Amino acid sequence: MAYLIEFIKPDEVNGQKYEKGDSLSVGGSIYATLKANGTIKDFVEAKPKVKGK
Repeated sequence: MAYLIEFIKPDEVNGQKYEKGDSLSVGGSIYATLKANGTIKDFVEAKPKVKGK
C-alpha cells in the first residue's frame, strides 16, 4: 500500500533529499521509518468547497 505524505522537516529517502512542505508517495516500510523519525505527516488533500445549489 502506498502512503501520500508531506514532510514537516527535511529528510532523505532513497538518496533524494526532501525539504519541508514536499509531498511524496512511499511504501509501507519507508512510511514507518519516516513516521518514527517524526519528519512527516499524513497528506490530506484540500476538498473544494461547494457554493450553494
